[in-house]
Amino acid sequence: MKLSLRVILSVLAVGFFLVSCKKKQEDIPSPPVKQRSYLKVIQTATGYVNLDILYDTYTADTKMITDLGNHEAWPEIKYADLDEAGKVDEFNIGALYFTAREFQTYDTVMLPTQVELVARNYQTLFLVDSLWYLKPVFVTDVFERIAGQASIRFANLNVFVDGATLNVLTTSSSIGSARSFKQLTDFQNLNLGTYDFEIKDNSGNVLVNMPGIPLDNKGVYTIYLHHDWGAPAAKIVREQ
Repeated sequence: MKLSLRVILSVLAVGFFLVSCKKKQEDIPSPPVKQRSYLKVIQTATGYVNLDILYDTYTADTKMITDLGNHEAWPEIKYADLDEAGKVDEFNIGALYFTAREFQTYDTVMLPTQVELVARNYQTLFLVDSLWYLKPVFVTDVFERIAGQASIRFANLNVFVDGATLNVLTTSSSIGSARSFKQLTDFQNLNLGTYDFEIKDNSGNVLVNMPGIPLDNKGVYTIYLHHDWGAPAAKIVREQ
């Protein structure tokens, strides 16, 4: 049976249409896979209770991280998520500008600070009292989780102390060497257990005693020296 010219042309047209649709679908790029990084903010300064932490790309309106707004439980805060308005514990990578303000007065207490978030990295932003504005200390957290051990580091965030060392009395050792103001040691692993710590200045004076500190399995901790209205003080924060 012979096919008419009209039928042949119709079949060719349908075939061309299907091929064209397939080509257009193949031309549509797949959505990019988001690379995530993790940021924790730790407020270490005395006297700042209710702070809003803001971020800005300088290409959009300034936004507040809701998990870091009017927070009354410093420094025990969780990771926040810019994309999800502070509901999850991740950030997008890239350069961001962070600032801090008082919740009630809206007074700026930390000037805009550029932070570069790196994919798949854990990072911490410490807010430190410098006797004027809060000063940022931004670090990448490099630690190794080992079963039966915990990771711990020391930060000197006391503007009145030029050099300080964290000693582990339980093992007669120290966590790194002396740290100047705004400096941190690397993470060091310790076996699980309860430890007695002390912090000394460069002259050998004991600034703070921290007895009976339990370290959990694969826990990641920072002990930081700060000041409580001028007097030396220290806190331990579990990062992970």
